[in-house]
Amino acid sequence: MSVQPLPSNSIYYFHTKYNEYQYISNLQAGSIVNLTGIVASFKDSRKSRGTDFTNSCIIFDKPLEKDLPLFNDNTGAILLRNLRINPYNINMQGISRIDTEWILFDKKEETFIKDLCFWWKSKNALAYGIVSKKRPTLIHDIVPNSFYEIIGEIVKTSPINSNGYTICLTDYTSNSLLNSYEWGMGSKWSGPYRKMTIQCSLWDSTAMFARNKLYDGEIVHVSNLLTRLNRDGILEGVVHGDKQYPDKVFITIPSKNNSYVKELIARKSLYNKKMLNDKKVLKEISKENIYQEKTTVFTSPTNINLNIVCSHQHIPITPIGDILSSLNLKPLHVARKFRIRARVIDFLPVDLEDFARPFCQDSACIPVIFFGDDAQMLLNNESIMPTNLRKDKKTLGLLRQKLSLIYGGLEEALLSGQHYNHIQTPWFELCIMEYIVHESETGKEQRRWRAFGIKLA
Repeated sequence: MSVQPLPSNSIYYFHTKYNEYQYISNLQAGSIVNLTGIVASFKDSRKSRGTDFTNSCIIFDKPLEKDLPLFNDNTGAILLRNLRINPYNINMQGISRIDTEWILFDKKEETFIKDLCFWWKSKNALAYGIVSKKRPTLIHDIVPNSFYEIIGEIVKTSPINSNGYTICLTDYTSNSLLNSYEWGMGSKWSGPYRKMTIQCSLWDSTAMFARNKLYDGEIVHVSNLLTRLNRDGILEGVVHGDKQYPDKVFITIPSKNNSYVKELIARKSLYNKKMLNDKKVLKEISKENIYQEKTTVFTSPTNINLNIVCSHQHIPITPIGDILSSLNLKPLHVARKFRIRARVIDFLPVDLEDFARPFCQDSACIPVIFFGDDAQMLLNNESIMPTNLRKDKKTLGLLRQKLSLIYGGLEEALLSGQHYNHIQTPWFELCIMEYIVHESETGKEQRRWRAFGIKLA
């Protein structure tokens, strides 16, 4: 498709908005434009170098009337939207894109359209589009699976894809089926909070209009809005295009004197005043919660063992009771990992030379195995190596000294006959992984826990 512009050596990129049209004389290379003009000549469809077919035509508009050729009775007008302009020799060439739209008018249609324009102007009609007879509905009153008209303020916009667009609307009334946006110190949502905002997905011409014309903070009138529940049970809206009239747009900007707009602005003012007071209270609560999180230990211990360093701090702390009562939804060969805060309450036999511990059935206790590299990492001492502790008294002494950093005076207390329930040992954090083993005789599955990522300072 070739167009005849005025020559220009400069290149300036711009994108024409949906309802704006450019003169051919103003076209610049690299721009995306909308055009209307007279078709001067055209070529029949032909196969391109690839697998597609293409055709072309030359169009003129009024600013170049002196260059217009003589037209015959078949000459018509053409309207083009989203046409890319590229340089071609000394001229400009328009190339269609995936979203390029066009429509042709023959001579009879041109005459009819002109007559309609003259009639419309003679009626002194306003160019704001057709006024709907439906009354807008408050967000508070909408229910799923119905069509509505809503007047609301845009609080957020985002594209879905090349043919869709999302707007979040509020009229400062609440609906229990909407998503609840909560206020918080780290929240990216600017409001309104709670269940006051409905997400609307726009498609086709309505989406294109919204993408080019609408911005956050504008008050709009949305019609043909179909409400529905998403997979999470949240109420949302969708506006599809009209198959019979594909260019029809279902969003307009209402007058500031509209009674619904005035009521919306009044509700917004009341909301902002209330939210200003609520934020002061919420900030105080948030500060108090942050302080409690920093000062409160998960298991409320009186002393934390600073001799132990636990890695993998990104893993949340899990109570032992929750681990024991939880079901392993992962495959048997996949280990589940936890971080716990605990203290050593007992070890058997008391003789460290036979260092071992039977399984404990208490729901608040869990047997943890230190093995291989993880055990070596825990002790954090190259002098302590696998050996016969009954014969190697030096290594036994080093081991006893290291382990006492974990459980304090537990060994001496147990030797003196005290019960572990009456012995206070220091708390510490460690990471454990859960896995499944099978009994050799019965084949019954048993859960085991192995420690990792912990070492003595």
